[in-house]
Amino acid sequence: LKRKLRAQKKPALLQVRLLPDDDPDAAAKPWALVSVPVASFLTNPAFAGSTATQAVTGTPVRILEKQGPFWRAQTPDGYIGWVHDRQIERLSTDELSQWNAASKIVAAANMTLVADAEGKALAPLPAAGMLRFVSTEEGGRIRAQLPDGRVGFVSANDVRLAEEDFLHWQQLREGPRDAFWEAFLRRAQTLTGTTYLWGGTSTAAVDCSGLVSVMWRIAGVIIGRDTDQQIAAGEPLSMTNPESIPAGVLISFGKKTPSGKTTVEHVGLSLGGGRFLHALGSVREESLIKESPLFSAYEYGRYLDAYAFDPTLRSAPCITTIQTNGFFQVPPRELVPCRKTQ
Repeated sequence: LKRKLRAQKKPALLQVRLLPDDDPDAAAKPWALVSVPVASFLTNPAFAGSTATQAVTGTPVRILEKQGPFWRAQTPDGYIGWVHDRQIERLSTDELSQWNAASKIVAAANMTLVADAEGKALAPLPAAGMLRFVSTEEGGRIRAQLPDGRVGFVSANDVRLAEEDFLHWQQLREGPRDAFWEAFLRRAQTLTGTTYLWGGTSTAAVDCSGLVSVMWRIAGVIIGRDTDQQIAAGEPLSMTNPESIPAGVLISFGKKTPSGKTTVEHVGLSLGGGRFLHALGSVREESLIKESPLFSAYEYGRYLDAYAFDPTLRSAPCITTIQTNGFFQVPPRELVPCRKTQ
């Protein structure tokens, strides 16, 4: 940039800061855990800023810099936004290492409740939210610790030991494709009716790419946050017949110019046979088949293509899992830049 400006004889003052090293507040404790059910990461350090993405309880994030009560932070999928100080619990590298090494539970239900010994609510816990496991109690309860140190109880029916849950989904992903997609899409359909929210990435509320992101996060996989990132991880199928779109692939919608250039604006999950699940107003099932009672003329008119996603991740080198993502390691480490090559 300096060379180009100099060549064009344009005077400019360029200031470069390396974060978090150049921010003393951030460098002291460069990590944090989401300590509320759903933390919003904003485009600006103000509550009036738009929500760029979200993260659920127990998600590790990398702290970059401070501005007022807000911290610029990075989520495990690489997204960067501003999160309020009261929505995270800041940690040193050693403290996050201890959390990552500890046994944890993960919410398997779309939403459950963490309560104290008397049954008083401490916090809701959305799907994929994680707590530190303490013990198994009588009465079908699990005793667990929240990221802020409080200890509560959750129903054993609503949670699983994190290692067992991740192994379960890993075995499904590496097994027969039909069995995996059946389990994956059956779980996705339990989100039907969930409210649409721009920037939403939890089972409390989602946008279109948030639905895809949440479902893969439940399955232990961390994919790109936005639609263009998600379809870039797949292989285009160039399918003109919607009825032939396989179950499990991503369906893109948007605009196409006369020259053939496309602009992707929306994404959904194929249920097979032209049916798909997507978030528009709410999470709903619709169809691209004109004879279907679920037919959506609007989505049919902007259908672009379908993209196959390999659940084994062998053809998706830029996708990580809970077991491989740097933020979940001991010690935690920065994300490694990745660019998919053809």
